[in-house]
Amino acid sequence: GILFDLLRRSSDEEEILVKNLLSRLGKQRYNSLLDIGAGDGSITQRLMPYFDEITAIDRLDSNIYFLKSLGIDAEKCLWEVYQTNKSFDIILASHIMYYFPSKDWVKEMVRRQDHLKPEGQIFIVVNSREGEYADFLRKFYPRFHETDIEQVHSAE
Repeated sequence: GILFDLLRRSSDEEEILVKNLLSRLGKQRYNSLLDIGAGDGSITQRLMPYFDEITAIDRLDSNIYFLKSLGIDAEKCLWEVYQTNKSFDIILASHIMYYFPSKDWVKEMVRRQDHLKPEGQIFIVVNSREGEYADFLRKFYPRFHETDIEQVHSAE
């Protein structure tokens, strides 16, 4: 937590993330965003002009307080227990994949798709702490469109 906060405060990671995300979204306005692991809302707030509705989830009370103070529909919970019947145009998950064992990465990616509108997009932000980014790409990317999770894991 402390090291990640230092990274955020001492780098332009947030600026690069927002710039890249906005370049991929284009200039159009979207109906809905689900921001998983929204943190203090610094990125979410910058995305507000592009969405009619934003839902944010985070695990910390203080972050939920900040998000709600911005007028964002925020819920305190972990991604693993988040439940909704909504589908979203865009899902953003920043720096949460390393909370899961690598054997669960594909399952978690497929679970995100369950909350995505048919033409929606998912943006996953990961860092390369101790080489996990390379493992993430090696294990996840080639198998993203697999439909049978058990088949994917048995192949490893």
